Amino acid sequence: MQCSSGHAPACQRCAPLSFALADESKFMNSQATSPYRHAPWLFLLLLLVGVAGFYPSFFSRLAETDIPHHFHGATATLWMILLLAQALLIRFRLVRYHRLLGKTSYVLVPVFLASG
Repeated sequence: MQCSSGHAPACQRCAPLSFALADESKFMNSQATSPYRHAPWLFLLLLLVGVAGFYPSFFSRLAETDIPHHFHGATATLWMILLLAQALLIRFRLVRYHRLLGKTSYVLVPVFLASG
């Protein structure tokens, strides 16, 4: 018996791939009952509350704001958009893009924290 790519039995090169695919299919079957199925709506609410909360002191005064505050506001907004995008990618079963986009948090979150 050969692996799905036509290699020898118990192919070491394809074993991690078949495990990841099996893992994703198990995840996809449980999507409808996941406790996180409403996460995109919650992250959208978080983004809207954040914009509304910072509108009087930041978003309405962009012309008057100095560069460090712009940088902090931009990274915080991007972080909230990243949360929403990540949840939507999982919701639409685009796991590969979810993982790829998630790697941007390795840079974005430390930059956001350093700018605060």
